[in-house]
Amino acid sequence: MERQQEIEERSRDLIIKADEKERQELKRFDLPYGIFLILLFFG
Repeated sequence: MERQQEIEERSRDLIIKADEKERQELKRFDLPYGIFLILLFFG
């Protein structure tokens, strides 16, 4: 019973960490893409 809870907590932590990493990667991708769109729009 305790083992199940431990596994659930660990997987929840992994999901949160993966979420944060994904968000950072999205931000990193979003900035140049946004600049590109603005240049394309005003160019």
